[in-house]
Amino acid sequence: MMLERAWSNQKPAWHLAIVRAILYSLSWPYRLGTRIDRFLYDSGFRKIRKLPVRVACVGNISVGGSGKTPFCAFLARGLSARGERVVLISRGYRRQNRDKVLIVCHGSDAGGDVCRAGDEPALLARRSGSPVVVGADRVAAGELALQKFDPDWLVLDDGFQHRRLGRDVDIVLLDAGRCIEEEHLLPRGPLRESISGLKRAHMIVLTHWREDRVCRRNWDFLKSTMNKPMFRAVHKPAALLNGNEIMDPSVLSGKRVLAFCGLANNESFLETIEHLGARPVCFLGFRDHPRYSSRDVRRITSLAATHGAEAIVTTEKDLMNLQHLVRPDFRPLVLCIEMRLIEDEDAFWLSWNQIAEDVVWK
Repeated sequence: MMLERAWSNQKPAWHLAIVRAILYSLSWPYRLGTRIDRFLYDSGFRKIRKLPVRVACVGNISVGGSGKTPFCAFLARGLSARGERVVLISRGYRRQNRDKVLIVCHGSDAGGDVCRAGDEPALLARRSGSPVVVGADRVAAGELALQKFDPDWLVLDDGFQHRRLGRDVDIVLLDAGRCIEEEHLLPRGPLRESISGLKRAHMIVLTHWREDRVCRRNWDFLKSTMNKPMFRAVHKPAALLNGNEIMDPSVLSGKRVLAFCGLANNESFLETIEHLGARPVCFLGFRDHPRYSSRDVRRITSLAATHGAEAIVTTEKDLMNLQHLVRPDFRPLVLCIEMRLIEDEDAFWLSWNQIAEDVVWK
């Protein structure tokens, strides 16, 4: 996409240089708006609504996929295992009835209605086993969660900039593969707010970690500028689903596959497929939160036949948007990706407990 090329820091062609200049000029009004918004909340002119429940927020400072949904599921499972009642709050992007606050899952009823809920809340329900409430108004969603479930914790998915709802713990995820120091504000770059916004965070997690120069540079930069607990996370294939059958992802090794997905970062899925040893003969990338149609299915199956693919592979998130289209002649394999901390999980929960004691009960 042209926008992604304009966001990169590589030397551009002349037409991209013009686009960058235009986007850079537009980023100044955006910068002013974010500073005014921050001032209004920090000074108390805009009121922060604190609900009578502990609230943890998982967010980021940029657009794009940093792994918030799998991390929210990880956090919810961990809190539940420690005897805490958890409800997840999500905006529910590209769902029907966007103005309404809805309960989309009662914990064990994992999945929900994707059209009503959105694909990420449905995936959260599937992965976490906790109740999920969706609503653009996070305060109203939190109030409904309190009324229906009496939770110990609300976990807010993607709400770092939504400061109207008070929170006790802020965890910010950053894609370790993007050089944080060189990023620009929207629309010149992917940043929703400046790097200084990280000062509001209680914990930072660098996701998509690899042992390379960019990741290490990000780690060293944040360690030297942010006095925060920091962790690293990797995304690993956990299982391959064929209907109700669970297989080892390694079965893809050597196979000719057609892969497709609709994510914030489609290339990351292609890289994962290739690292498993599969041979992608065709790759289709759709926009994030796609609404797949019968026409899309016909295109996918036709290309798979044309290229001699032995299997069609997609993501667990895309499965949420495909369930109504699955049929005997279209049953793609689903690669489930799991986020795992590189550091020992006990170290994470020790930091969590210290933050909770220092912040929640102060």
